[in-house]
Amino acid sequence: METAAIWKQANFLVLWTASSLSALADSAYFIVLAWTVVRATHSELALGTTLLLASIPRLALMLFGGVAADRVSPKLLLLLSLLARGVILAALGLLFMAGVRERALDFYVLALLFGTVDAFYWPTQGSLVPRVVEPRQISVANSLIQTVQQGSFVMGPLLAGILLRLPARETFLVVAAVYLLGSGAVVFLKASLPAVRPAASSPWRDLTQGLRYVASVRIMALIMGIATVFGLVLMGPLNVGLPLFVNQHHWSGAIYGYFEAGFGAGAVLGAVGNALLKGLRGRYRWIGGLGTITGIALAGVPLVSSWGPGAALMALAGASMTLVSIPIMTYMQVIADQELMGRVMSLMTMTSIGLTPVSYALCSWFLSSQLLVPQDLLMGAGILIALLFLSLFVIPDFYHMEDNPRWQAASPEPSAKG
Repeated sequence: METAAIWKQANFLVLWTASSLSALADSAYFIVLAWTVVRATHSELALGTTLLLASIPRLALMLFGGVAADRVSPKLLLLLSLLARGVILAALGLLFMAGVRERALDFYVLALLFGTVDAFYWPTQGSLVPRVVEPRQISVANSLIQTVQQGSFVMGPLLAGILLRLPARETFLVVAAVYLLGSGAVVFLKASLPAVRPAASSPWRDLTQGLRYVASVRIMALIMGIATVFGLVLMGPLNVGLPLFVNQHHWSGAIYGYFEAGFGAGAVLGAVGNALLKGLRGRYRWIGGLGTITGIALAGVPLVSSWGPGAALMALAGASMTLVSIPIMTYMQVIADQELMGRVMSLMTMTSIGLTPVSYALCSWFLSSQLLVPQDLLMGAGILIALLFLSLFVIPDFYHMEDNPRWQAASPEPSAKG
């Protein structure tokens, strides 16, 4: 069984451990940072500015992070990105321990630095998966990594809740230690792990080459287009519209937590289901239906009058979304040229993470202009997502995506191994 076999591979175990520690630290860090900023500055503006400053370098540099992942040893880049996070947080914690007063400026610098490191971490982590496992094992590897990453949305807040009882200086030091443990794990990646090194050229030329490559492969261009629209339509309504919808119903913050927990639990179940279904191999046409279910579930949330059905719909949305996202990521990792893997992964990450602030800004504008209310945001997003995935059924490239030669060659079936 592939799931059992993959745990015996030292390189994957190291990558999974480092990714797990990073995901746990990330989840705790964002909660700790937000609460510490509010507690230290008593300013909503300072909190908003901090989150914005974290997003700007991530958006601006994400594609160049993919270029770096193709030009530099991905092992070294992953190690340095985790090490940098740990050192930055530890330095801030030590400054606070030395008596430096907590100021908004400190958090602004922290957010800028973390956003910059994020732009290099995510494309590198994504590009490493197909480099440490065999093509037929990529789906299982992604499922195992995503299961932990989604689970971190539950464990991270629990860790943050414990840490927030401590002074800020000690809180940052503990989270820094988790990042440093992750960087220590990366050291054990085998030194013989090859780095993909293209011919010497400028970063801009490499970036242009990656963009042209994706645009030239029709199924890749289709996936990128779908993923871009999906990310823009989903993230803002989910993270801006949902809490406002809960508040308008005069439900407590705990109820909002139940909605988020439902989505996270569904995502974990979706990752497990992906592994059980062997990454939907041979069933990729299901993606159109599963994406449609995601949209319908999201559109149904503002129609509920009690939180229980709403949380259940969020769980359904999380499960179906993960059953779409993992197979799509796996497909891109299998069919992409290895020497362009970092740039392809940076484009994929851009659609899911990098464009989040753009989605937030659009939602904020719709709400502030009173063109839409939170219920409209959620329902409209759900309807658009459902229509987006329904449109796949009239696109021939979608029906034949599993006919790709590289995809066929990576089949886990014995007959496909040659």
